[in-house]
Amino acid sequence: MDSLLINALWNNISPSLLYTVIANITLHQATKNFELDKKFNPNPALGFEAEYDYIVVLLLEAGGDPLGINDIPFLWLDNVGHPDSDWMLETVPQKNCALAYPNNIIAQPRGKSLGGTSNLNAMAFWRGNPNDFNTWANLTQDEEWSHEKLLPYFKNLENYDGSFAKSPKYHGELGPIHVTRQTFHPLKTEWITAGIEMGFPYEDPDAIQTSIDVSGLDGKRWEVYHGFLEKALQKKNLDVLRYAEVTKINLSGDAGRAESVTYTRFGQVFTAKAKREIVISAGTYNSPKLLLLSGIGPSEHLRSVGIEPKINLPGVGSNYIDHVVSTIGPFLLNDSVSFIQKRDLTAQSVIDYVTNGTGPLSWNLLQGNGLISTHDEPDWPDIIYHHMPIGGNNCKVLGPLSEGICDKYMQNVGENQDAMWAIMFLGRDPKSRGTVKLRSNNPFDAPLIDPNLFSEREDVKAMVDGTMYHPSSTCKMGASSDPMAVVDSNLKVRGVSNLRIADASVMPIIVNVNINAATMLIGEKAFYLITKDWEMDSSAMRRYIMYSWAVLSFAMISTLVLFLVDYKRKFLFNKFKQYFAKYYERSDPSKSDVVDALKV
Repeated sequence: MDSLLINALWNNISPSLLYTVIANITLHQATKNFELDKKFNPNPALGFEAEYDYIVVLLLEAGGDPLGINDIPFLWLDNVGHPDSDWMLETVPQKNCALAYPNNIIAQPRGKSLGGTSNLNAMAFWRGNPNDFNTWANLTQDEEWSHEKLLPYFKNLENYDGSFAKSPKYHGELGPIHVTRQTFHPLKTEWITAGIEMGFPYEDPDAIQTSIDVSGLDGKRWEVYHGFLEKALQKKNLDVLRYAEVTKINLSGDAGRAESVTYTRFGQVFTAKAKREIVISAGTYNSPKLLLLSGIGPSEHLRSVGIEPKINLPGVGSNYIDHVVSTIGPFLLNDSVSFIQKRDLTAQSVIDYVTNGTGPLSWNLLQGNGLISTHDEPDWPDIIYHHMPIGGNNCKVLGPLSEGICDKYMQNVGENQDAMWAIMFLGRDPKSRGTVKLRSNNPFDAPLIDPNLFSEREDVKAMVDGTMYHPSSTCKMGASSDPMAVVDSNLKVRGVSNLRIADASVMPIIVNVNINAATMLIGEKAFYLITKDWEMDSSAMRRYIMYSWAVLSFAMISTLVLFLVDYKRKFLFNKFKQYFAKYYERSDPSKSDVVDALKV
């Protein structure tokens, strides 16, 4: 999601000065079970909605609303490749992979609508391995990013009704993201039975790695838009500008302060000034692109495209990590147990989906998963399997192959042949690293994306050919001692004040599974960090105001006391004058002038 959070000013005196600007990030109002810090929110039953209604938000979205077809799980592969809702990005030609694709180029679908890429993905929802997050904590030297510390955030996200028992220790029940099991599941039983026969346990490995389910409800996609933003659109303190693309962050002078952003909308250029801070949430490709366009990044690269370096930050666009995948199959089956679209997608399927949210249209094409360790750490798997029970001779699962390859590959497979595929990807910290660079200084040119897959032979030992569309780590989070870190553990950009990043680009290493849930976690964590800073500032402001009120009250009381003393003095003096006036009137009428003076 292209995004920017700008300009939150807590001001108790003049609410009109309180203004926040966001592009493509949902500053979500926390749900009623937020349990991270009772001191921060002493009454969690109230949630944060009431507490932060004073924050006015402007949401700048480069696209529009998600399309209705985005909600249908079965169509997720058909949702990519449309310029109205997809950035239509692609890699540079690859040297060591993608040999079956035209020009060795891999499409990189990224969402361009409210809700971003969560409108396009396969809805897989699993968190990652505890060791992934403990490594984040080690690399940032901040235990707040450890699995133990992050678990409450994951629980806070979830409204869990998944494949296993609801465990309050590991799952949440009141969160905005519905995590559910699929009701249509061809060959799921056979897949699980085969795994058990091979000695693999079938259980919810929560303490090690949470199981995979989907982020959906009643057969419908339930992602960032439905979970967070849709409800917030009704709030009076949120304004949304669709089709507004942020093109630059403007820094003030030589101080390195993020001051404003430039964005375009319907051909016109606008500037939004930031009085508080800017938070970029533009994703693994567009977050580094936006930094680079703003003069923040490797000085040599910036000069090469005609941009004056403002902040030399060599890690911007580096450390690009993606999961590499090999699709294995088809495994031909004798019985009619898989899904064949021509045979099994019928008019009744449409009726089932519309009336009950069930049937093949409610299914994301994936069924059953496996985690395998090929090294001496069995609790930290490096190979992940997805089971895809799809028959026929369609090559859709392989991606956009070069002309003729599909026909040759599937020449012995009939259109009514039952089959299944296994999608295997290298999950745990692939060693190959890529880059994201500018093509030019034109903000509307797509970035140069080079995943550089299989540049390290260690990755080749485990995998063969392709990416998994899980890009991450191009603005990685790290300790102050890491020269390639772009943000610190508070998600603040190094060397620039009032600027943060909150998206998958900040992952120090990629998690060993689909990054959907972990990316939402980063948003949840960013919300906490930002609002905690605002809470601290607002507390200081309240203390200042209370001190000022105390001083003012003291001054008012002192004035009142002096007034009363003065009033009493004048009252007594007047009584004294009245006494002597009456005395002279009775004793010496000749002193009428004195009497008149005393009566004044």
